Amino acid sequence: MDQWRKLLLRGRDLLFPPGVTCPVCRRVVQGQFLCRPCLESLTGEALPPALRVKSTGWRWLDGALSIWPHGGVAAELVRLLKDQCLAVAAPYLGQWLAEGLMTAQGQDHPAGRLDPLGEDAAVTWVTMPAGRRRIRGIDHGRLLAEAVSQVTGYPYGQLLLRADADSHTQRGLSGAERKRNLQGLFQGVEDPPATVVLVDDVLTTGATGEASAQAMKQAGVRRVVLLTVTRA
Repeated sequence: MDQWRKLLLRGRDLLFPPGVTCPVCRRVVQGQFLCRPCLESLTGEALPPALRVKSTGWRWLDGALSIWPHGGVAAELVRLLKDQCLAVAAPYLGQWLAEGLMTAQGQDHPAGRLDPLGEDAAVTWVTMPAGRRRIRGIDHGRLLAEAVSQVTGYPYGQLLLRADADSHTQRGLSGAERKRNLQGLFQGVEDPPATVVLVDDVLTTGATGEASAQAMKQAGVRRVVLLTVTRA
């Protein structure tokens, strides 16, 4: 990780240590991750099963499940994990992702239905370019996938390889530009599981999920479900 970035993050953790201040609003907390108002804005009385379950309109993805709309506390937590390398956020987001995934399976929901995944499902993530991972010091997608795996019991592993080593971003691109930007980027590993839960932070157009699912299906995966924290 870049030395200046390390110093900035270390200063942040000294000024606002986890478990002492809420990372979103900086209110004082007592050994909790989020303050009560921020937590209640996410969960209310009970965690919703999912913001949306989508199973049509894509060629390669068999479904997509997002827990919250991209805004407010949820969007800020994604930003803190992804851009500010707040790794301590990953277990909490992973817990909510896993609960949403398990609740949505086989249950009718106004937004759609997610068929049961089966016992042979595995969890993976959209791999970060090696160059960006060296700069940031963490791969936020891997942290989320690991947390989902721990809660659900599904094994997790790297089922996607990348052709690029340096920074590669989808930010600010149109849907068509996102598709072109991802052509030939991913490759699936040999002997994959039949069903894969692909974990990512934000669902925007689905281009990344489609490119990832295509690569994994061409390697032998039969079903890919995208699981994201938020949906833009």
